[in-house]
Amino acid sequence: MYFLKSLTRGQQWLLLGIICCAAFFRLYHIQGQGFLFWDEGTYMNEAKFYTSVVHHLPFVIEQVRTGLNLDALQRMLDGWPPSAAKPLHGIFIFIFSLFFGLHDYTGQLLSALFSLGFLILFFKMIAQYESLPVAFLSLFLLAVSPYHIMFSRSAFPEMDSAFFYLLSLWCYLSACGTDVQKPMRKLFWCGVLFGVTLTTNFRWFMVAPAFLLFEIIALVGGYHTGTLFDSMKRLVVLFAGTVSVIVLIDVPYYFINKQVTLPPVFGGYQKEFDTYVLFRVVNFIRHWTFRPLYVNIYLYFNGYVQTFLVVCGTLIILMKRQKTFLSLISVVLFFFVFLGISMERSGTFARNFSLVYPFSIFIASYGLWTFVRTLRRKYVRYTVLAGMLIFLGARGVLASERYLFVRSGYRDARDYLVAHNGQKALATTNSVFEFYFGRNVSDHFSSDKDSFLRDMAKGNFKYLVVDYAQFTVAANEVRGVYRFLRDRRQPVAVIDNPMGRYRELVLENSHYQDYPVDDYRALMSDPQTAQICIYETKGLIEAVHHEYA
Repeated sequence: MYFLKSLTRGQQWLLLGIICCAAFFRLYHIQGQGFLFWDEGTYMNEAKFYTSVVHHLPFVIEQVRTGLNLDALQRMLDGWPPSAAKPLHGIFIFIFSLFFGLHDYTGQLLSALFSLGFLILFFKMIAQYESLPVAFLSLFLLAVSPYHIMFSRSAFPEMDSAFFYLLSLWCYLSACGTDVQKPMRKLFWCGVLFGVTLTTNFRWFMVAPAFLLFEIIALVGGYHTGTLFDSMKRLVVLFAGTVSVIVLIDVPYYFINKQVTLPPVFGGYQKEFDTYVLFRVVNFIRHWTFRPLYVNIYLYFNGYVQTFLVVCGTLIILMKRQKTFLSLISVVLFFFVFLGISMERSGTFARNFSLVYPFSIFIASYGLWTFVRTLRRKYVRYTVLAGMLIFLGARGVLASERYLFVRSGYRDARDYLVAHNGQKALATTNSVFEFYFGRNVSDHFSSDKDSFLRDMAKGNFKYLVVDYAQFTVAANEVRGVYRFLRDRRQPVAVIDNPMGRYRELVLENSHYQDYPVDDYRALMSDPQTAQICIYETKGLIEAVHHEYA
């Protein structure tokens, strides 16, 4: 409240207007959107697991007291056990569902609200540690950013983890510029919040080494008073807070892995319990090679003008004699992590940018404001600024408008299955249909044709539901089966799936395979990418065997 009172009445109205604009783009029609991605079903099933445990809590407590009956637990509980890589995200969705109910849009609504909290916090931090004009520019560009809007309207763990990282960074900034002995408590809480960030989305581990770089910059640039030994103590305190959270989260996984053999239905998640957060982080660093795919993705979402502003802002920050600590660490954070995710082979998907994307917006805003201030004539200055904002704002609004009306076809596919008594169906996006129908849907994201056929045979499924946009990530041999379905089998129902028409939405799934952007441009020309096809399984196994005989 004190911060708002420090703004003029006009600035308060401007802030409110931008936040309302951001809220509109993040919340409009979100209840009618439905699932867009396979992973959204994963996180919603984790929340469903917690809901099931709470619903059957007396039975679960009795099982713990008398000894676990895994078969009984398997019959009683629904949903998927929490992922060791992102355990807190499922918990956040579950807590949120206690107030709003557990629907297919609950996780999306959670992300939208966390993203609005992030915008407000981002604005306040820049205004406090940089300048108010740069804060307003950053807030505006982020509010109408197609990239930020897209992931603010999904059930992914990007927005809540980004919010907690920003809180962690704020604690770190507040612990600089003073006597280094006093802010140790702030540094510990900085580490705790970073631990919460990691256990919400483990990919933020790529930011951990940046704290070391921050300390070097602070020590060399005089942003805090102290010696090298003081900086080492600060880092020890910070990471002690981080490790304490990770260990606290890892303890249940360790216990479960050592004491309990998971029911077969949870077999796919046994690897999650085997690895825990800490080991998952260590295992993530492997087979590094530079990936220009990320440059293409960045240009796609930001365009050449905004990218040019990022480059100019970076050069201005590095060349300027008097620069703030926030501007320096933003440059380090953005380019350090950008290089890291460009070299991480198993993570070739657009969500990785959420780690550092807002800092690129800040750098672009810094470059734009610095350039405008160099213009001597006031009317020229305001004309250039207004023109740039209109151009960037219009580009963002026009590109983001599509997300307000995008609607997946999963609800229509669900309704068809219910109407035809086909709830026990086999689906490529099994996570989505397991959320709708419970554990009747089998996972056949298999690596080979024979495994796929075994999945089809074992469950006596009436229908096979194929989302061609999502299944572009499958292994080549299984893709041959779907090529056979597409070319040789007539579906009993074809559901319109508008989300498949948007290349950036399908591009999200490229983390399963090593495909360049051009392949996805070609993919979008296939009309079945925007369809969910439902096939009868009767005689299908024999037909596939005959095709490959």
